[in-house]
Amino acid sequence: IIKVSSEARLSAEASSEWRIKMWQILLPEVPHYFWLGKGFQANTSEFVSTIITQRQGIGGDSEAQMMAGDFHNGPLSVIIPFGIWGAIGWFWFFAAGLRALYLNYCHGPAHLKTVNTFLLALFMARIIIFFLVFGSSYSDLAIFAGQVALSISLNGGVQRAIPTPAHASQPIDKKFKYPARFA
Repeated sequence: IIKVSSEARLSAEASSEWRIKMWQILLPEVPHYFWLGKGFQANTSEFVSTIITQRQGIGGDSEAQMMAGDFHNGPLSVIIPFGIWGAIGWFWFFAAGLRALYLNYCHGPAHLKTVNTFLLALFMARIIIFFLVFGSSYSDLAIFAGQVALSISLNGGVQRAIPTPAHASQPIDKKFKYPARFA
């Protein structure tokens, strides 16, 4: 459908293969870090062995990326350092952010309708990209939080539906006469 140069196609295929190999190495580690997570600790012996293997031409870039916690995958970048509790926190943040953006989209000022629509669509697209294409917990958190914060600051908070005034359940009888003491 779209014509792409063979050089660009080969580069994209190599990048995809590199990521898939890294994910295949990382997936067996998920059960080890499921409950508590690895954190963002630096292991000196791991660092030295990575440098040695790279200098000998044995290791590739993926080892250095994994050591740095840059897994090029949103779910892995959350579950390995933070464990299941961090993943629950991320899902809560996504749900709260979507709710705030949706409420501002529905109930925000009319002059901000286009901006609110854009921010909601952008947030949803970034979530899809985070899970399916490329995600990084330490760099994407600022982007997600910034989008929600921009919406909240523009709208003056999270907007809610304006309640409609209550109406009388029965029509008022116009022939009704007040008692003498009220007249």
